[in-house]
Amino acid sequence: MKKLLLIVLSSLCYFVNAQDVLEVEYDVYTVYDASKTQGSVTIDNRKLNKDETIRYFTEQMKIPRPYILITNKIASNYNQKPTLNGGNSVSYSSNQGNGLYYKDLLENYYMHESVGFGMDRIIKDSIPKINWTITRDKKKVLGFDVRKATAKINKEEFTAWFATSLSFPSGPDKYMGLPGLILELERKTNDDADMVITYKATSVKEAKKNVTINQPKKGKIVDFLTYKAEMDAFFKKQQEMNSQGVDKN
Repeated sequence: MKKLLLIVLSSLCYFVNAQDVLEVEYDVYTVYDASKTQGSVTIDNRKLNKDETIRYFTEQMKIPRPYILITNKIASNYNQKPTLNGGNSVSYSSNQGNGLYYKDLLENYYMHESVGFGMDRIIKDSIPKINWTITRDKKKVLGFDVRKATAKINKEEFTAWFATSLSFPSGPDKYMGLPGLILELERKTNDDADMVITYKATSVKEAKKNVTINQPKKGKIVDFLTYKAEMDAFFKKQQEMNSQGVDKN
C-alpha cells in the first residue's frame, strides 16, 4: 500500500511539474531613428548609399523578430526562434549577446551567450533590479486579464502588462520581478536614437514534457563590463579599418 502511494505521489508530482513549465512566443519590434544609423548595408555585392540604407532599416523595423521563452518558477530560457529560411536575424551590439539567454529567478543572475567575431563569450552577471509601480489599468492579452506596471531607470521608461493568473515572475529578455508573467512590454530609451523596443506575446501554452531549461555552455564566462569593453574595442578597430579602406575579407 505504501509503495502504491509513493508511486501515485511521484506521478502527481511529475504532472504538477509538467504543468509548471510554460512556452511563450513573443514578437519583438525595434523602432529607432534610422537617419542616425552608423552602419552600412551591402546587398548583391552593392553597398547602399545613405538614403537607401535609411529606407532599408525603416523597412526592417516593420518585421517582427520571433522569440521563445521557456519558463518555470525558478529559471527560464529565452532565445530567438529560427525563421522559415532556416536562419536567425541576429543583431550584435556592445550591450548584449546574441544567443541563448538564461535567467535564474531565485539567485537573480543571468547568462547570455554571445557567438561570433572569433571570441565566443557567455555574459554572466546579476539581473538589474527594476522597481515596478503597479497601476490600476487593466486589459486583456491573448484572453488573459493583465495589469499594467511602469518603471523608469535613468532616462529609460518601461511599461509592462502582466497576467496574475500566470504566476511566473518572468518575462521576455531580462525582464522579470512582477507577480505574474509579462505578456507585453515596451522599453523607450529616450536617447539620441529614440529607440522603442516592444515585446508582444503571440501564444502561451504548456511546454512539452521533455523540455529542459539549460545554461549556455559555449564560450568563456565574463561579466557584463568585461564583455562590453571587449566589444567596444572590437568595433572601434573595425571602424578604424573601414575609415582606412582596409578590406576585412
